[in-house]
Amino acid sequence: MEVEGEELKKRKQVGEDTVHVSSSPGDFWRSRNGPRKFFDRYSLPKGWLYCPPYGDNIGLIIPSKVPLSESFNKNIPPGESYTPKEVIDQQRSLGREIGLVVDLTNTDRYYPESDWTSHGIRHVKIRCPGQDSVPDAESVDRFISEALATFAQARPPGIYRQMYVEALYDFYFQSKPELLVCPETPEWKRDSDQDNEVVAPSVPVIKKFIF
Repeated sequence: MEVEGEELKKRKQVGEDTVHVSSSPGDFWRSRNGPRKFFDRYSLPKGWLYCPPYGDNIGLIIPSKVPLSESFNKNIPPGESYTPKEVIDQQRSLGREIGLVVDLTNTDRYYPESDWTSHGIRHVKIRCPGQDSVPDAESVDRFISEALATFAQARPPGIYRQMYVEALYDFYFQSKPELLVCPETPEWKRDSDQDNEVVAPSVPVIKKFIF
C-alpha cells in the first residue's frame, strides 16, 4: 500500500529488535517479530508525577526533576504540572534567578530548549542513559568542563591551580584532559603573599542559580 510505503520511508532503526515510525502526536514502535505498538510521546516519565519537584539549594545548585512542557498537561492532573515557565516563576518567587539549566536526561522530548533560552537562561545537555546506568566518562568530563567554565565566568580567571583541577578529576576516577589548561596565576596573586586576605565586593552581587 502507498501509505505503508510512506511509513517505511520514515522509519528509523533504534535497536536490533525495534523499528521506530515517527507520528504525531505519538510514536509507533514495532517489534521486528511482533505487532506495531503505539507510544505516546507525551507520556510521563516513570515515577515523575509523585516525585517532589525540587529540593533545597546546595550553594547555587537547585536539584530538580525534569520539567515537562505544556504539551504533557493532558496526562497530568490539575495542579500537578511542572513546566519550565512554572519553574522560572516559582524560583523567582523564592528570590532565585536561574542562570543555567543542566539537563541530564537522555531524550529531547520533554521540552524545547527555547523554553529556557527565550528567558535568557543558558541550557546545557549532558545525556545520561539512566535506568541503573552511571554517566559515561565523556558526560562526566563535559560536566566538569562546564562547571569550571561557569566558575571562571563568575569569578575570573577561574581555578588557576593545576593541582586542584587534577584532584577534581581524580575524585571521579578520570585523568584531566590534556587540552584543558588552567589559566595563569593572576597578577594580584603573584604580587601578594597575603593568601588569606578577604576583600569585600564594592558592588552588590546578583546570584545566578544552576538548576
